[in-house]
Amino acid sequence: MKNLISIFCIIVFLLLDLISCASTKKITEPVDFPLLKENPVFNISENNIKVQAENFFISDSDGARILHDNNADEGFCVQLKDKSVYISSDFVLSKGFWEILLCEKASINGKCNFILSLNDFLYKVKPSDPPLGTWELTTRTPCYYNAEENQTVRITIMPDFKNQYLTSGPKIDYILFIKR
Repeated sequence: MKNLISIFCIIVFLLLDLISCASTKKITEPVDFPLLKENPVFNISENNIKVQAENFFISDSDGARILHDNNADEGFCVQLKDKSVYISSDFVLSKGFWEILLCEKASINGKCNFILSLNDFLYKVKPSDPPLGTWELTTRTPCYYNAEENQTVRITIMPDFKNQYLTSGPKIDYILFIKR
């Protein structure tokens, strides 16, 4: 009787494990999005504005892809698969002091780093190590910009593959602008 109960418990645990593994698969095949031919321009005048990464100019459709991800803010993310690819956009920032954060897919090994170029000034941005969640804002390494007047800035985001062991490439969900 004890063996029968043990076998039943093992079967139940295996079934629960299979069900939970099937439900955690969030990323699917690449999505066909219309790719932009030049940098879009976004007007940022309010606090806490998100701009989705899939709305940026993507430099190389072979080196990047847009994926479905149920945990991403609007269900999509951009994966940058090699060091030569980047996403870019122009932003008109209203006068004030701005904090700029990326929302990126955090990895267990803490190697999902990006280089954010803000008017050619480079910032290395990365999530917490160990990660605090699946998608995480780069509050550990924020970028700051002081717009003394309404000003257009170019933001370019590229993967930082230095000392990384990722084969698939890091993923980005959105960029967040916080007026301080």
